[in-house]
Amino acid sequence: MRKLLTALAMVSALAIAAPSRADTMPWDADQALLKQVQSAMQSQGILGLEPLAPQIEKALANAQLTYVIGDTQYLLTDGVGEAMIAMTIVQTGKGEKPAKAVAIDNPYPLLGLYLGSYYDEAGKFEDALRVLDLALTKHAVEGIDIGETRPSLLTERGEALMALKRFDEALKDFDEILQDNDVDSRLRAHALRGKGYVFTELGRLDDAEAAYWESLKLEPGNETAKHELEYIGGLKNGKAATTGVLAPLQKPAPANDSPGH
Repeated sequence: MRKLLTALAMVSALAIAAPSRADTMPWDADQALLKQVQSAMQSQGILGLEPLAPQIEKALANAQLTYVIGDTQYLLTDGVGEAMIAMTIVQTGKGEKPAKAVAIDNPYPLLGLYLGSYYDEAGKFEDALRVLDLALTKHAVEGIDIGETRPSLLTERGEALMALKRFDEALKDFDEILQDNDVDSRLRAHALRGKGYVFTELGRLDDAEAAYWESLKLEPGNETAKHELEYIGGLKNGKAATTGVLAPLQKPAPANDSPGH
């Protein structure tokens, strides 16, 4: 059976660490929710997110990325790069500047990634796409698209688009990942396998083979890529194609799992 395996297992759990303080801040509850989600994933796998889905949906819908409290502006940012750019824009931009600007870990991209991955594996692909699209917009400063979680969100979004047979859009997401030189080799290899899967579905078998061979340079011995190359070889020799599906609900797959047949 052909399978598309979601990318969530490739994402390292990123802890949300709030500064030591006595006061309760508006974002504390959603940072705590992220920790709860990560704990559920570690103990129960993707199935553990089902009862938390409504809470995650609410958190994403009501997300606020900037706060002014007293003389301080707080910016919820996704990673060091985004934090530095957002802080620079705030401090050098037009208009009244805050006395202080503080970057806080943004929980919403990861919450969207976890929920989107759950929906993908539950076969709710439209919901997955909706949530992942929303998570991709959660930036403290409009127009900044360099969040640390962005490549993983695009990877998972590509999975949903493939399941919906929106192959051109999936290729666009995988190409964006591959154009980012800072993306680690595992995600790059996964994106290449995603492209290989799409090319296979489109009948572009030579392009598919090239993508899988390129992925093996990054992850030598990857079983999915090797299986796909065998599958493509069979297609070229006249074997019938099989239908792609998502893997059933499961605990996170090993890190080398990716789109496959």
